[in-house]
Amino acid sequence: MAVVGNTILNIIGVGIGGIASIPALTSFFPPPQVENVALFDVNGDFIGKASSNEGIEAGGFRRLEVPGAKSPVYLKLKASGHNAVCIAWIHMTASTTDFRTWNAGPAISCGVPWYHSPAIFPGSDFEPPCMWMSDDGRFIDGMSARLLDFSFPGSQDASALAQQWEEHPETLCRAPARQQFYNSTQMPGCVPFYPPTMPDEQETELGNDNPDDEPQDQGLPEIPELVGTSNRLLRRQFIARREAVIEARKNAKREGQVCTDNLGSWGPDFISLSEMLYCDMCEKNLWPVCGDSVDMEEHPEAGMSGQGVTENCFDLGKREMRLSTLAVRDLDLRTTADIRKTWKNVDLWKKKRSI
Repeated sequence: MAVVGNTILNIIGVGIGGIASIPALTSFFPPPQVENVALFDVNGDFIGKASSNEGIEAGGFRRLEVPGAKSPVYLKLKASGHNAVCIAWIHMTASTTDFRTWNAGPAISCGVPWYHSPAIFPGSDFEPPCMWMSDDGRFIDGMSARLLDFSFPGSQDASALAQQWEEHPETLCRAPARQQFYNSTQMPGCVPFYPPTMPDEQETELGNDNPDDEPQDQGLPEIPELVGTSNRLLRRQFIARREAVIEARKNAKREGQVCTDNLGSWGPDFISLSEMLYCDMCEKNLWPVCGDSVDMEEHPEAGMSGQGVTENCFDLGKREMRLSTLAVRDLDLRTTADIRKTWKNVDLWKKKRSI
C-alpha cells in the first residue's frame, strides 16, 4: 500500500451505533466522518492535508492519501463532525521502508475520554482502546503527535517507552511537541515541534528533552464533566439512548477497567460475557450477568462465574436488570427505573476486527 512520493494513512475508528451516537437519541446515527489530517516535516513545515466526507464504520478503517515528497514527522488531526468518533490508531506509510504508527493508549494515559475498541492492531494481538473526538465541545476536537516517538505496539521499544512514560508522565502529557490535545479555542494552524538540532535518535530519548527548546505546554483542554451522579440531565440522556455493547469474545477480560475509570471512560453500557459482568456506564456500577439468562450453546465464550446468580443481575435474554423484591423495596422509584433501563440498540462484538 506504499506510494513513493505520497503518504498513505489508515485511520481506524469505532464509529456506528451506540459507540458513535452520544447525543441523547434512541436510534442509530450515520457513521461519523473521518477526521481531517495534516502532516508536517521535521521543521514543523506543512507538507499536505487530506480529508474525507465518507463515514467510518465500527471497527472499520479509512485510507487517506496526502500528496508531498517530504517524509512526515508530525501529524495533526481535527474533528470534522458533531457525531463523535472514537479513534483506536493511525498508521502511516511514506515509502516502502517508512512505516509509523500511533495508537490511543498514550492519549488515554493523559486523561482523554476513551472506550473499548472492537479492533485489533494489524500484525499483533494488541487491542488498543480508542479516544473520543468531536467538534461540538463534548470532547477534544484536535490533536498533534510526533510519530517518531511512538513505536509499534508490543515491540521492545514500545515497552521501554511505556515504562518511561509511566515513571515520567510529564514527558508524555506535558510535552506538546510529542503529543498535544486541543479544543477549538486552542487549536493552532501550525504544529508544536522540537527544533531539529539533534539527530532523531537523540531527540526521542526522554532524558534529552530540554524544556527550553520545547513549545509552551497548554495542558489538556477543558473537557466537559462526563460522569457524576449529580448530573441528572446527562444521566437521563444516557438512559434515553438505550444503547449497549455485548462483547461475545472468549477471554476478553476488561469490563472492570471501563467501569472503574470514573473520570475517563465514556460510552454505551458494556456487557462482557467472558467475565459475566455488566457495566452500567451511567452510574459506573458493575453487576453480574444472570447465569440462567445465557444460552451456553449460543455463547460458548461465556464464563462460569454467573452460574447460580438469578437476582440483582443483568438478564441477557431480556436485556434488562433483574432486581429482587428486597432490592426494589429498598430503592426509590427513580433509582429503580434508572437501573432497570432497557436497550433498543445493541452492538454485538463477536470477533476481533482487524484491517
